[in-house]
Amino acid sequence: MNEFVAQAKQVDQWDRELIVQRDRALRLQQQTSMLSQGADAISSELELILHHQDEMHAALSELERKVEEEGRSFHDRPGERQQAYALVESLDRELADTRSLLTDTIKQVNASSPAEDASGGSGTQLSQLVQVLDSHLSAFQWLDANSNQLEQQLSRADTMLSGFPR
Repeated sequence: MNEFVAQAKQVDQWDRELIVQRDRALRLQQQTSMLSQGADAISSELELILHHQDEMHAALSELERKVEEEGRSFHDRPGERQQAYALVESLDRELADTRSLLTDTIKQVNASSPAEDASGGSGTQLSQLVQVLDSHLSAFQWLDANSNQLEQQLSRADTMLSGFPR
């Protein structure tokens, strides 16, 4: 009977080990199944992301194409703003040239004019000419200052307009 009890204990131990191993195998199967489901879910999410990425790429390509087309149209014909800048720059150059010419003329007149005599003869006519030229010089200086202000305002307007979509 001792032998029977020893064999029964051995069979019982094997049976317990089998149950432990079976439970372990079941847990591994459940975890594998959950991991497989998670991998499938991740795979479907990746497919969706790739699809969205393809759509985004197509939309961006179309947008880039439109921007390039519009950019080419701006270079072909200058807009009103560019024309206004060109006009202001041209006027500014002309004002500077005229002011320089007027300043030189006044210097030459002042250098060549004799001192005014007390009777107010020819010196009076010359002083009147100098006064007229001085007033012209003042007017040109005023125009120059205002053209600078206009250029600054155009720059600010350009900056503000560049922030708006066209």
